[in-house]
Amino acid sequence: MIGPEVGGDKRSVRFSVCEIREYQLIVSDNPCCKRGLPIGIGWDHSKEKVYDVDTFESLRVPVRRSTLKGLHLKAAERRRRLLKVYSEDELKLFEDAIVMDRQDKWIDVA
Repeated sequence: MIGPEVGGDKRSVRFSVCEIREYQLIVSDNPCCKRGLPIGIGWDHSKEKVYDVDTFESLRVPVRRSTLKGLHLKAAERRRRLLKVYSEDELKLFEDAIVMDRQDKWIDVA
């Protein structure tokens, strides 16, 4: 029988706390992002917030994505999030750099 009983012993896993970190949002270099600026997370993060599991489950917003497409952010949403971190001028510089990088890669392939 395959299941929780292995060798006659019942095995279980319990969690007591949930530690949450919020990481900085950055412009990344994901080549799969064809429209707009790609986003990623940086190394810097906030101080951990520690919750007992029951409290965390009662506070969190229940989000379940049934497909990988549900993880996709449209270019406008990525830009909106980046504008909380960068100025419009900084985003323009990033966009120009990405266009130049893509052109260089296209020349290398040709």
